[in-house]
Amino acid sequence: MAYTWYHFITQNFVLCYRHAQDWVGLLASHEVILKNEPILYLKGLHNVQSALFYSNKPRQFEKSFNELQSFVSERSEYFDENTRLLSEVYLYMGRLNTLFLSGKFRGNEVFIEDLNNWLTRHEQYLDLNRFQVFHYKIASLYFGADDFKNCIVHLNKIIHADVKEKSLKQDVQCFARILNLVAHFELGNDDLVEYQLKSTYRFLHKYGDLQKVQEYIMHSIRKAMMTQKNEVIPLFEELKNQLEEVFDDPYEQRPLLYLDLISWLKSKISGRLVEDIIRDRQVKR
Repeated sequence: MAYTWYHFITQNFVLCYRHAQDWVGLLASHEVILKNEPILYLKGLHNVQSALFYSNKPRQFEKSFNELQSFVSERSEYFDENTRLLSEVYLYMGRLNTLFLSGKFRGNEVFIEDLNNWLTRHEQYLDLNRFQVFHYKIASLYFGADDFKNCIVHLNKIIHADVKEKSLKQDVQCFARILNLVAHFELGNDDLVEYQLKSTYRFLHKYGDLQKVQEYIMHSIRKAMMTQKNEVIPLFEELKNQLEEVFDDPYEQRPLLYLDLISWLKSKISGRLVEDIIRDRQVKR
C-alpha cells in the first residue's frame, strides 16, 4: 500500500500499477480478508484503475473496472454503510473515467443526472476532495462536449466553495480555474476572460502552483484575445507544441493529467471534435 501511494504521488504510474496489482492479488488469495475487510480490496482495485487511467491504458482499465463491478455485485449485500458508500464512489468514478478514455463526451445526460442526484443525496457523507473531483470530472465531460455553459456551472461549485475549505484541495481548485478560463474563452466572454486571467493568476501565485502549463495557457489566451479569429491557429499550434514538450517532464505534466488541453488544441487546429481526436489516439494504441 505504501509503495502504491508513494508512486502515485510521484506520478510513476508504471510502478504504482505494479504495486497496486500485487496489493489486489495478495488480498484475492485470502478469502477471509475479502469477507471481513472488503474495503481494502476495493481500494486496491481503485488504485489499479487510477494508475491505468493516468497511463492511458483503456483496455486494461476496462478489465479492472469489470472486476470491480463483479466484486461489488457479488458481495454488496455483506457491505456495511461505509463500504457501500465507498463502492459507489469507485463505481461512479470508474464510469466517468471510462467515458474519458473512450472519448464519449456526448449523450451522457441520463448518467450525469443520476450522478448529480447521487451527489446531492450523499454530499454530507463525502469529503470535500471527492465532492470537488466529481464536479471537476462532470465539468470536463461538458467541456469535451462543447457545452461550456454547463461546464462552468459545475466549475463554480468548486471555485465558490467555502473559503475556509479551499486549502484542503488546492490542486482541483487550480485546475478548475484554468478550465473555467478556457470555457469562458470558448464562449467569447472577453470581459470575463480578462477578469478570469487576473483572478486565476493571483490564485495560482498565492498557492505557489504557477507551473509552466498554466503560464503557457494564460499567455496564449491573452494573446488570442488580441488576435483576429482567423489568425489564432498559429497561436494554438505554438501552445500545443509547448504543452507536448512539457508533458515529458514528470513534474510539470501534472496539470495535463487532469485537463486534456492537448486534445482540445488539436481539435481547434483541425476543426474536428475533441471526441474524434481522442478516439483516433486510442485506436493507434
